[in-house]
Amino acid sequence: MGETAGRMDALSHGRSGGLDTGVVFIMQTVKRAAVAAATTLFATQAFAHHPMGGATPSTFGQGLLSGVGHPIIGLDHLAFIIAVGIAASLTRHRFTMPLFFIAATILGTLVHLMSIGLPLVEFMVSLSVATLGVMLLSGRNWPAGAYAGVFAIAGLFHGHAYGEAVFGAETTPVVAYLLGFGATQYLIAIGAGLVATALLASGRTGENVALRISGGVVAGAGVLLVGEHVLAMVGLA
Repeated sequence: MGETAGRMDALSHGRSGGLDTGVVFIMQTVKRAAVAAATTLFATQAFAHHPMGGATPSTFGQGLLSGVGHPIIGLDHLAFIIAVGIAASLTRHRFTMPLFFIAATILGTLVHLMSIGLPLVEFMVSLSVATLGVMLLSGRNWPAGAYAGVFAIAGLFHGHAYGEAVFGAETTPVVAYLLGFGATQYLIAIGAGLVATALLASGRTGENVALRISGGVVAGAGVLLVGEHVLAMVGLA
């Protein structure tokens, strides 16, 4: 009986040890995944404003490539453009509303190239992402004018940030750059709007769970980016 009990205890301990080992393995895997995700995020942010690796475009092709890549690899820019498309789909002008943002980004870039500074550009870019995300998350039927105003104001700061990539470049690559990021932003916004339209269950934003969730994701990304900038301002990041 004693030997049997001992074997049962050993077996139970072995199973328990196996479970513990399994839990530890799962926790380590999750930790590695989290670290990898964080590394990817910070790497994206580090290259967000350097589509050419920090080099100033010198040809039409380089300017175009830089313009196409800039709105895509910048997490803050991409999140806002997607939100622009979703918000525009809630109005009667889904194909023209994004132009308020795009025109403002071009103006903001030109302002930068004229060496005219804007205050807290990166912070305002992040704040715009959070603001538009909260507007979508709220479930309110905002008037088109409210969205247009946010698009235009935010576009100046996004465009000013875009301008850093071609500051000091010749006219040809600058024109290509403007064409590249203008077209890319419009296509992303229209695509996001079409997806949002397909998900709309009704004409009222407040009853559309999928749309509000997408707004919440954008708002969350914006809040994280704002927090990062605030920590940097106070010297904690």
